[in-house]
Amino acid sequence: MSKDILGYKGKRVVVMGCFSGTGEACARALVDLGAEVHGADIKPSPVDLASFTTVDLKDPHAIAAGIEKIGGKIDAVFNVSGLPQTFPGEDVVTVNFLGIRAWTEGWIPHLNPGAAIVSVSSLGGMKWLMRQPLLREFIAIEDFAERMPADYPLRTMRYANTRGVQREHPVWQALTHFFNHQTHHRGQVTVLLMQAGIDPGTTDLIAMI
Repeated sequence: MSKDILGYKGKRVVVMGCFSGTGEACARALVDLGAEVHGADIKPSPVDLASFTTVDLKDPHAIAAGIEKIGGKIDAVFNVSGLPQTFPGEDVVTVNFLGIRAWTEGWIPHLNPGAAIVSVSSLGGMKWLMRQPLLREFIAIEDFAERMPADYPLRTMRYANTRGVQREHPVWQALTHFFNHQTHHRGQVTVLLMQAGIDPGTTDLIAMI
């Protein structure tokens, strides 16, 4: 039996992508740990779940219907679903980015205090410059605050880092990091542009106000 270092026994969780592969393994591990696991995928899962709901991540209506069908309060959402690069590019981006984002945002009002959301990264990030129009909804953060519940920044985040050390802090600290960390990566991009002989233009915030 797996070691339940995060205390999933008795917790109500959702696993998107439980049909096969890593998602199936994730669902099995959570069931083994004693969690109440509700699965969703485009094909039925072989795992003994509390419930299974068919959801096509290319269909916004199916996404909303799936969330409504499972319903209730949730302690964790695991997004382990995606298409490989052998599928048409538009389908990959729609499922791996836009669909997962809509699915995740739909669960936010259902999250219990201290709940977690885990998303596995995707090959859909390859050749992203070629897919910018399709990725616009994914990378846009203009409406991020508008969709956030008013009390969300004051909630508590609980998780374990890669060393298994459990951490706990207010959500607003993670949100501050979310925006501040972009500055770090934009600085890296600026250096790469300058090394390539490309002028990145003015980067001083005061000059943009």
